[in-house]
Amino acid sequence: MAVVKINSEHQNLSNYIIDELNKYINVLGNLTPVVRRDLYLINEEMDFQFSGEVSGESLQSITQKLGSQIIIFGEIFPLDRMYRLRIKAVSVEKAVYEEIISRDIVIENTLRVLIGERKNFIISVGGGLLLGGVFKTGTYREERKTSAFTPDNGISWRPADALKYTETLNEKEFDIGAYFFFDLMYAEINMSIFHASINNNNISKNEYVLNGNVVYSNDSNTGWEGARALLNIGILGKYPFMINRFTIFPTLGIEYQLWITGNNNNSITSGDISGNNSLWIRAGGGFDYEINRSLFLRSMIHWSFKTYNKNEASDKFDYFTHGPSIQIGIGYKF
Repeated sequence: MAVVKINSEHQNLSNYIIDELNKYINVLGNLTPVVRRDLYLINEEMDFQFSGEVSGESLQSITQKLGSQIIIFGEIFPLDRMYRLRIKAVSVEKAVYEEIISRDIVIENTLRVLIGERKNFIISVGGGLLLGGVFKTGTYREERKTSAFTPDNGISWRPADALKYTETLNEKEFDIGAYFFFDLMYAEINMSIFHASINNNNISKNEYVLNGNVVYSNDSNTGWEGARALLNIGILGKYPFMINRFTIFPTLGIEYQLWITGNNNNSITSGDISGNNSLWIRAGGGFDYEINRSLFLRSMIHWSFKTYNKNEASDKFDYFTHGPSIQIGIGYKF
């Protein structure tokens, strides 16, 4: 059996298919492939055209040179967003086509390398929708000695050893906006601008202690609502894994968040707000889906952790701020 020729615009692709077919023939065991050095002699004398018939005289000539009973040849060519492989198997003895096979092949990693589309890195740009949320908690505790206290009604004084004061902050944020990215395959530079809606709740609690027991406590609850306009600029490291039209990648990176404007209870925050700017650490992953050779859809999800900003570092609270984000968009590969 001789795999004579696979016509293609890319010689590497032709050679790869011929080698794979010969490997398959070897696996079958009852057939013997013709070695490649003998095929070069045939290709110099014959130009197989897939749409034409191979004459009996040509088949006899190949038989004499190769001692082959079956000749395989074909072509592979681009078709829309994939490649089509068509193979003919010709019986030399009968001088007729024994079988014609046609298969559509999805463009994936190996094929990209063979046709020269896979480069050391791929540059792409794009953007889309950003959705996210932030959960912020803060706790402040203080204990001081005291000799007596008066309850809320103020009727009489009571003895006490100490006052334990606790203040707890809970803040929730919802983000919506746009994000843009410049991708270098293994790194992504991104920018997002978004609106943040905030709901803040603050609980203060006093506990009076006598001989190790709480003899009286009271608490108060305050809160406010606000909004922010924020700008994030960041960089992500990523490692892509290509599976057919999907590219899956884990990510790890940082973002620097800039306050543009802010307000609490409809009162615009005045003065220098740069003390609220902060650094975030992001971890997550995403995937791309290839629409065609240039366009792709991108989806990413991250969980981010905020470091203390200038104002928080000088505050009395111990803070922990974190939250998820989702980006959905479209990109263009150069």
